[in-house]
Amino acid sequence: MKRNKRRNPIDALLDEEYEGNIFVYDEKGIPVEFEQIGVCPIDEEGEEKLYCILHPVKAIIGADKDEAFVYEILLDGEEKGLKRVDNEDKIKQIFDAFNKACEELMYSED
Repeated sequence: MKRNKRRNPIDALLDEEYEGNIFVYDEKGIPVEFEQIGVCPIDEEGEEKLYCILHPVKAIIGADKDEAFVYEILLDGEEKGLKRVDNEDKIKQIFDAFNKACEELMYSED
């Protein structure tokens, strides 16, 4: 049986054709599997930052089963990877921007 190779989460998120799940390692080094919800650019003081919204495939202790998580996609410097966003105002801003982009896309297809 051929096993699927896990893709680098950054490469997978930035690949518009990739529809598979993303694996993010928790603080203990354990891989957690997430479904991709979306990637959203946010302009912060003239600098564009990328964020992703991920939903865990399996329940995470202490989280609602429908809860999604927001991560900043770090592309530069020594800290390449995903950084979980914990600030509620920032999370709301990202969800609002993502929802607005989805609405615009939906109406542009009419």
